[in-house]
Amino acid sequence: EDGPFLITGTDFNNGNIKWDTCAHITEERFMEDELLHVKEGDLLITKDGTIGKLAIVKNCPEKVSLNSGVMIIRNNSNWKYDNKYLYYILLSNQFYLWYEKSQNGNSTIKHLYQEQFYNFEFSYPNILYQKRIVAYLDNKCEEIDNLIKIKQEKIEKLKEYKKSLIYQYVTGKKEVV
Repeated sequence: EDGPFLITGTDFNNGNIKWDTCAHITEERFMEDELLHVKEGDLLITKDGTIGKLAIVKNCPEKVSLNSGVMIIRNNSNWKYDNKYLYYILLSNQFYLWYEKSQNGNSTIKHLYQEQFYNFEFSYPNILYQKRIVAYLDNKCEEIDNLIKIKQEKIEKLKEYKKSLIYQYVTGKKEVV
């Protein structure tokens, strides 16, 4: 329960990292590869198992590393993109269709290779327009999530009502007419 954090694909939850489920590693293991050190705001994508699970790192502890099934997407070049914009691009059908078409051979084990990922092309408007798209999508996704939550609450209430009704008829508190 001590030591640097290790993020795996199972620690991804709705675009975030569940820090309380992350494993911990030794300081020696953490220092083995600086390329796997995670920073605040990094975009992470799973490349093994369930391909394409995404998370943006928030509230990052001081020392965090990745296991081999997760890749960091970090903008270290002159390209200017908003991480949340790229997050939405990678959630879209554009990425999934590209990934399926880019698979070579008949391997039953799917994997997203970093070299392969570097060939992914996507729409690239200027940074201000990207931020407008992100704001719009954040708003719409929040509305949809709220509607889903309301529907789930209604379903739970109906399940409770159903159980209550069954109980009342099975115990004879109500009679079938």
